[in-house]
Amino acid sequence: SPAVNGAGATPVSLDAKANLTGGKATLNAKLGMAAAKVSLTANGSYDLNQGKGKVDLDLPPITFAADGLQPKDLFPALAHSTEGIAGTIAAKGPILLDKNGMTSQIELNLQNLSGKVGPIALKNLNSVVEVDRPWPLTTAADQIVSVELADVGLPLTNGLVRFKITDGTTMDIAESHLEMMSGHVTLDPVALKLGAPAQQIHLNV
Repeated sequence: SPAVNGAGATPVSLDAKANLTGGKATLNAKLGMAAAKVSLTANGSYDLNQGKGKVDLDLPPITFAADGLQPKDLFPALAHSTEGIAGTIAAKGPILLDKNGMTSQIELNLQNLSGKVGPIALKNLNSVVEVDRPWPLTTAADQIVSVELADVGLPLTNGLVRFKITDGTTMDIAESHLEMMSGHVTLDPVALKLGAPAQQIHLNV
């Protein structure tokens, strides 16, 4: 169980066992994150003759608190883009391997997330996001996020936003609906470049 300290991440412990028998490889691994007091487990197998395999991932709920654990405690690179985060995240599902590459059927569960992400102040964001490729990150189409408040300089409330992430760099937002001061707000469809210093979004109020 050696400690691992990669660039941009906090130290973790890794306990892994691998076996190769008759052209079939098996893996059982546990990645412990002391700061979050949880462990990510990965269990699976790969058939070298068929060129196919599956690894089941399970990340138990991690609870953030405004005066406690923060995303930056797990990933220091997020220190400049997140602040005062509260809520819970978890993930579970298989990664599928074949001769064409890697896909997944992972469900990323976001519950009651609040805090500041970039320039946006969020309150009670909820979603179950279907990740269909872990790297570069892509999601299935028509993922839905609900949010009680998204303050982008204007207080947008009771929002339902539909999106898809492609190639790990672009978030395609479909027409989405929110409220403001008892009125209705829609977002025009837009492609946002993740990590860009500025975004342009058209609101129809």
